[in-house]
Amino acid sequence: MRDKVSTAGSISNLAGGGQITATGITAGTGTAGAIGAGIGVGLGGPIGAGIATGAASLASGYSCYKTHHHIKNLEVILAECKSGKTYSCECEDSQNQHYHDALPKIIEFIIEKKQKKRVQKGVGVVPVAGSLGTTAYQAARSAYKIAQGTRGVDRSEYAHMLGTHLVRSKCELAEQIVLELVGGYDFQHVYTCNTHDAALILFEKMNI
Repeated sequence: MRDKVSTAGSISNLAGGGQITATGITAGTGTAGAIGAGIGVGLGGPIGAGIATGAASLASGYSCYKTHHHIKNLEVILAECKSGKTYSCECEDSQNQHYHDALPKIIEFIIEKKQKKRVQKGVGVVPVAGSLGTTAYQAARSAYKIAQGTRGVDRSEYAHMLGTHLVRSKCELAEQIVLELVGGYDFQHVYTCNTHDAALILFEKMNI
């Protein structure tokens, strides 16, 4: 059995005040923001701003395309679950059996999150107005969740459950979900992580 480090507190801290925050992204402190700002300042004036906006629009379009395919693949996995398909799993205790039983609900949650992201990215494809609309929506939604005390709570719980179950149980279904979230290149890294680190990675991936 791998380590049993609890991750809920760490993820909650990350969601509330750590590096992965909607505020940081919308403020332009992320890579995309820095690149866009650098282009605008370097070229100067409306031309530079136009190029930066066009680049952001193209990036949003490609990201929207990828998100759409992630959703479709997750919907196929969910449909197989609901059809009664069985998956190999080495659950060692009642807790991990509970996590296994919760996997269809976790898939539904991830799909819902990605559907919302697809809408935001779709709006961002429209130059200027779309980018401003996406930023305003993200800021308003983030502020509302902070005020309600619900920001990242469900995502924290589900990332902990999925990460823990993946690491400890050799579960075929958990592997399929995580593979879709992180891709083949990063899958082995997540699979060999401790439960704490696996959950942190999945927490971030669920919101992309």
